[in-house]
Amino acid sequence: MYECGTCWDYVEYEAKIFEEQFHFNFTIDHLEKDKEFSLYYMQIDDNKKCPTHTWLAYRDNGKIYLFESSWKSQMGITKYNTEEEMVNDYIKKHRKACNNK
Repeated sequence: MYECGTCWDYVEYEAKIFEEQFHFNFTIDHLEKDKEFSLYYMQIDDNKKCPTHTWLAYRDNGKIYLFESSWKSQMGITKYNTEEEMVNDYIKKHRKACNNK
């Protein structure tokens, strides 16, 4: 984490762009349809260095894409087969980056 803004600010800007420019629909439920996106939040209670992270993910062509712009070492778009795979992978990456077990 490089402390240049906050991830939850980033995803609010990203959400606006996904809706207005890319015509994706926001969902609070699981990403079941193409052209849907959602915002994700994780909290790790046992780490004071980087206890939380927020990101945006979307579904297109039957795949899940994690869109990351605030976490410098993970910046970019990562493709996953399922939403569960994405969440599990990102929790693992976050814990590793924060030196958690």
